[in-house]
Amino acid sequence: MSLPALRSLFASFGATLCGAGLVLGALFVAASLMPTLVPRSPYLQGALSGLCFAVGYGLGWALRGLWRAFELPEASGRMRRRTLMVAGTVCGLTIVMAMWWHVVWQNRLRALMQLPDLNTSGLLAMTVIAVVVFVLLLVTVRLFTRLKRALARRFKRRLPPEPPRFWP
Repeated sequence: MSLPALRSLFASFGATLCGAGLVLGALFVAASLMPTLVPRSPYLQGALSGLCFAVGYGLGWALRGLWRAFELPEASGRMRRRTLMVAGTVCGLTIVMAMWWHVVWQNRLRALMQLPDLNTSGLLAMTVIAVVVFVLLLVTVRLFTRLKRALARRFKRRLPPEPPRFWP
């Protein structure tokens, strides 16, 4: 795959992201990074954070669908891109701060339990795993949505009409 094709693929993927979903997903990740009484490995924490981001993103996406169902005004074009950029920046900062606090909390807990501190490689592994889990879940949901639409088009004549929806 050529570089321009890859760039357009990422641009189209980013253009379809939901700002409300990004914000709620970041808040869910921050909540997943709160301290617990049992230290978590970076791999488990990464999977948990990716799952929490996906759940928060899904709730934000559903809220956007509800917003659209009520036919409330939405940002479009340039304003939408700017809103997504601001939402993405706020999400990034929220997650970075939560991760920083997570390391501090985990290292305090690990010191009490006489375990080795978290290091940079653990933080990197946690981040990569969280992103991979979220992207896999998002792509899976989008593929099932496309499959549903394709099957609905194919069997449109044989199936009863679709009931009203509250999300896209």
